Amino acid sequence: MKGKYFFYGVLIAVGAVIVALISGGTQKIVGFAGGVGLILLIISMLLSGAFISGDRMRANQTADTRERSKQRDNSIENLLIMSFPSLVIAILFYWLL
Repeated sequence: MKGKYFFYGVLIAVGAVIVALISGGTQKIVGFAGGVGLILLIISMLLSGAFISGDRMRANQTADTRERSKQRDNSIENLLIMSFPSLVIAILFYWLL
């Protein structure tokens, strides 16, 4: 099941590389792929509550049902899995270029 999200991440990363190559060459691959990876990473951080205080996090956890919490955790994990291919491509092209 999680392999599906990794495949989606690979497709997104390949799409970012194609758009970067069309728009300006290999120099833009780091920016496009890294940007896509960072956007997915930031969305997962927002869903996880990484940017809120501990008191707010505690209040949110007590108000959530177990089912909703599990669904949110799955969404966070899926977004993280989708962000890895783009971030890896950005890092590799940064080191290679």
